[in-house]
Amino acid sequence: MILSYLKVALRNVLKRKAFTLINIFGLAIGVAVCLLIGKYISFETSYDKFHAKGESIYRVIDSFYTGSVKDEYDGYDLGPALAATFPDIEAFTRIHGNGSMVSFTDQGKEFRYREPRMLFVDSAFLKMFSFKIARGDQSSALRGANSIILTESIAAKYFGDNDPIGKIIQLHDGWAPGPYIVMAVIQDPPENTHFIYDFLLPMHTLLQTEFYRGQHERWDNFHTYVQLKDDAAIDKLTASTPRFIQTYRGSDKGIGANTSLQFQPLSYIHYSPDLNKPDTHLATIYLFATIALFVLSIAWINYVNLATARAIERAREVGVKKAIGASRRQLVIQFLVEAGLINFVSVLLAAGIALLLLPVLNSITGRSFQLDLGEPGWLVTLGILFTLGTVVSGVYPAVVLSSFKTTEVIKGKIREESNRWSLRNGMVGFQFACSLLLLVATSVIFRQVNFMKDQDKEFNTKQTIILKGPELGEAKDSRERMSSFRNELLQYPFVNKVATSFSVPGENPSISTGMRKLGAPESDNRVGDLYWIDPNFMDLYGIELLSGESWDPQAKMDPESVIINEEAVNVFQLGDSESALREKLILPFDTARIAGVVKNHHWNSMKKPYTPMIFRCEQISGANVSLQLNGSVHQAIAQIEQKYKADFPDNDFSYYFLDDFYREQYHEEEIFGKLFTVFSILAVVIGCLGLWGLATFATLRRRKEISIRKTLGATAYSIVVLLVRQFLKPLAIAGAAVLPLAWLLGRNWLETFPYRIDLSIDLMILPLGILLLVALITVSYQTLKVAHANPVDSLKGE
Repeated sequence: MILSYLKVALRNVLKRKAFTLINIFGLAIGVAVCLLIGKYISFETSYDKFHAKGESIYRVIDSFYTGSVKDEYDGYDLGPALAATFPDIEAFTRIHGNGSMVSFTDQGKEFRYREPRMLFVDSAFLKMFSFKIARGDQSSALRGANSIILTESIAAKYFGDNDPIGKIIQLHDGWAPGPYIVMAVIQDPPENTHFIYDFLLPMHTLLQTEFYRGQHERWDNFHTYVQLKDDAAIDKLTASTPRFIQTYRGSDKGIGANTSLQFQPLSYIHYSPDLNKPDTHLATIYLFATIALFVLSIAWINYVNLATARAIERAREVGVKKAIGASRRQLVIQFLVEAGLINFVSVLLAAGIALLLLPVLNSITGRSFQLDLGEPGWLVTLGILFTLGTVVSGVYPAVVLSSFKTTEVIKGKIREESNRWSLRNGMVGFQFACSLLLLVATSVIFRQVNFMKDQDKEFNTKQTIILKGPELGEAKDSRERMSSFRNELLQYPFVNKVATSFSVPGENPSISTGMRKLGAPESDNRVGDLYWIDPNFMDLYGIELLSGESWDPQAKMDPESVIINEEAVNVFQLGDSESALREKLILPFDTARIAGVVKNHHWNSMKKPYTPMIFRCEQISGANVSLQLNGSVHQAIAQIEQKYKADFPDNDFSYYFLDDFYREQYHEEEIFGKLFTVFSILAVVIGCLGLWGLATFATLRRRKEISIRKTLGATAYSIVVLLVRQFLKPLAIAGAAVLPLAWLLGRNWLETFPYRIDLSIDLMILPLGILLLVALITVSYQTLKVAHANPVDSLKGE
């Protein structure tokens, strides 16, 4: 019986090859989009879920010194204090970042590498998290003061195929320079973790350095993670934190209000890159899941519309089968088998399309996704999509087509009534509405991203490159060597200006900490961002001074002076830019007078609001050298590199263009926009395939009517208008209905940005016009062919 159904289904499918191909390709593209989005969502939701104890691990979030602003950085004494206070905490680990110039000797030759991805961790780190040791003893890997763990890729980079265990490498700078013994090799961290490292070092080594030994325990440079016991409840622990906060802070009150201590589940860290805007990444995942549903729905609707559009043509087939004894159940099964056959071929084709488009997805996201369709999980996914596609797209046409009465079919009384088939127009309208929503979203995203990238940052980044300054360690002449290097660079005709700083635009501040106006109570502490720069920095970047004076490179530095921005004037209630010059700020380590006020500028991306900025000055400051160039940049870089290597032969030459680095802050939004564009185009293509199929079938069915109209004097233009109107009318109605929703969604998304575009009407009307034009071209192609056909060819058989 099944074989008979398949034979009949195959005949019917091959009978109308054009419609079959439209259905297959439409469904295949829809399923392929689902597979790609499913792969993206599967990866994004897998972050840090491979840890065996992950469900009981939390990152500590607090606002001890930042008011109501949540912060993931803590002092190094928080973890031990929590473990000593709460019996439900089984283990804790602290993490502190580091970077260093690393050297090692192989066969008498020294090799040096700049390594920025180092973590100081407690020994519990290896027990709490499921990062596997490939070589060495896990229990003793971090026990020694000078122990170090390398990832497999770093071990191969340094030692090749040789055993690295017991080898000595030298850290020349960073938080804890010195010789380290390789005690273990750990597998490279996978892509789906927020832990990024190439080296692991023991925490107790860091805490014995001069800076941390017995002091600075509240210096918020540490991440703290806690692991709860199996029977512990996180809600109970959270409810007990207010009393702990009072005990822990003691007289160190910092900010008097809005202090909190929270515990963020390990698997949720990736969803909230901004702690003060929780689950923003999760919202993006939900959005892409919605897009997948939209695109698949459009493909399924194509099948339903084309199947029901052929109702009159197939009514005779149904009537004859019923007349010879076929039951309605058998007819429903027959039509479902047809739907299943088309969906089966579509799913197979979709797998191929997904594999072809996977490099595009990898290119856009910067990932290395792979689709192993032989995996049980993906086979189940394909099976689910096949089953859903067969049921969703096949049930309604099967029910409709099997419902025709034999007597009415034989008497020729089956007619397509407009009210009866209004559901088809509604489904076409829904397709159009989904496509329009995606196009509007794409235009809004790109307009906002371009606005942020092109907006005046209020400082100059043109022709500016950043050199990674040399690591000179504790050398007594380090400042003199850097000063000499800077002065010699200025002798080159292609170098306009040179400045040094701890951080550059687009990077985090040197320190974010609590501070207040002199004379204000301790409870008025507010968070400010501290930046160390040299006297040439303001001039190089063209940061506008509103009041006071900047530092003179030729004069002796005033270590007690700072320059602040307008936002700092407002936050610390200093009056205006002139009155602020008569005030002082209490910083964590001293009190500073305000020497000048500069105009607000977007040090970071426009995704963030202005923050209070406090600049401190040193003659040579930090490890970043900013160079403003003119002329041929590449030729200039070659000569600068030559000079750098001559002055600092033990350091690698590394540079980047500041413009490119600054724009990288919008990388996530650019990915978001590109994915939206790709999926929007595919949705429109699927919708147009269905519209083209409907137009083709409608014009073929009305050939005789059109021929009679032409014989009676109708022009080709009037016939085209007649045929096109029946398709464009539901599209226009759907467009008008969905635009308010598009405007609302666009406004809500834009409100997540402190600086944003106005949601102008062209962002709505232009996508609507483009979509209507594409639909018009799609429909007109078929209607013009029929309108210009010779009426004799259609009527000669009558």
